[in-house]
Amino acid sequence: MRTVLIVEDDPDIALMMSVTLRLAGNEVAIAPSGEDALARLRRQAPSVLILDLGLPGIGGREVLRQVRSDHALHRLPVVVVSAHAGSPTIQDISALGCDRYLTKPFDPKELVKAVAALPAA
Repeated sequence: MRTVLIVEDDPDIALMMSVTLRLAGNEVAIAPSGEDALARLRRQAPSVLILDLGLPGIGGREVLRQVRSDHALHRLPVVVVSAHAGSPTIQDISALGCDRYLTKPFDPKELVKAVAALPAA
């Protein structure tokens, strides 16, 4: 069973992702902000991180930067979810070390497939 940390400030989207991933056999936690996500990651790393870019406070890009620069977390698989579908955004996030990118709105089955395709940290 994988443990997944969802970092999403929209409670409806976070709930949809959580239910979808739990039904697929994953253990799920939700962090509503970048600050909360970083605090949780420092306490215990999940198998996979699902990260929204548009977060209040510390944004998703900065969370990803910090994850990739942290020796204990740098190999953590990261799925970025964002409403920004433009090529520059995807290239920017890929350069930061994102493993998968899903554009909102997405089919919940695509989220399950993206998580299942990643190696567990």
